[in-house]
Amino acid sequence: MVREVVFAPHYDFFVSWTRRLRRHNMSSFHLHHKYEIYYQCEGTRRFYIDDSVYNISPGGIVLIRPNEVHKSVNIDDNPHERYVLNFSEQYLQRLFETFEGIDFLACFHGRIHVLNAPPQQHTRIGYLMKQLWELEGKKSPEDEALRKMRLAEMLILLKEIAQEYQPQTPSQLNKTVEQVQTYIHKHYTQPLTLSGIAAEFFISPTYLSRLFKKHLSLSLIEYLNSVRITAARKMLEQTDKKISVIAEESGFSTTAHFSRLFKEYTGLPPQKYRKFYQ
Repeated sequence: MVREVVFAPHYDFFVSWTRRLRRHNMSSFHLHHKYEIYYQCEGTRRFYIDDSVYNISPGGIVLIRPNEVHKSVNIDDNPHERYVLNFSEQYLQRLFETFEGIDFLACFHGRIHVLNAPPQQHTRIGYLMKQLWELEGKKSPEDEALRKMRLAEMLILLKEIAQEYQPQTPSQLNKTVEQVQTYIHKHYTQPLTLSGIAAEFFISPTYLSRLFKKHLSLSLIEYLNSVRITAARKMLEQTDKKISVIAEESGFSTTAHFSRLFKEYTGLPPQKYRKFYQ
């Protein structure tokens, strides 16, 4: 369900709660045009956000700004429980107008991605997430007012946490993986293969594939496809180019292959995805 909301632009607010008993890795990197707050209730996860890596423990709060590429994976095989909250800036417009002196998005400023809340704030964030989740699907004016008030309270609390406590610093990625990521972002429009990229860095394809699996929990080709899909999404949203042209300019060999992968990664075919933004 989160996957549907992540890629569906017609939602201005969404919250979900999930508890998984088994290992779960997101199948691809993705981005969306909304703010995201991820709260770890139980277990541990590893987050990849743009070019940074973070290990998230219970009480960890992940802040993701619009259009930041990210994914999460398991660190171990233990159960994990989390809340995910997505909202657009437009959703808070009435609050901006009513409380002009408050910057409700302050916690998203700068390069802060992960906050580790002290126990008292940890409990409060979890309580607010639970209340928002219980309001999901309720549409009365009173419910909508409560939803906005709970979200406003959470954003103010996160602003205080960001100001008072040192944010978590990212872990270091493998240097070769970082260099290959940079290479892919520069050359994704060209025909690229695992063996061709490995040759550029004077390493074996098997070793390069193993590096990506170890450090990003996905294959090099899956990462390459994610970069290409991200570029295609921007063209679908911002241009009137034909689907075949977008497929070619984002590095896909055929329109059919592009359309199949686009639906696999976003849940929508390219034509329908474009209609949402029109």
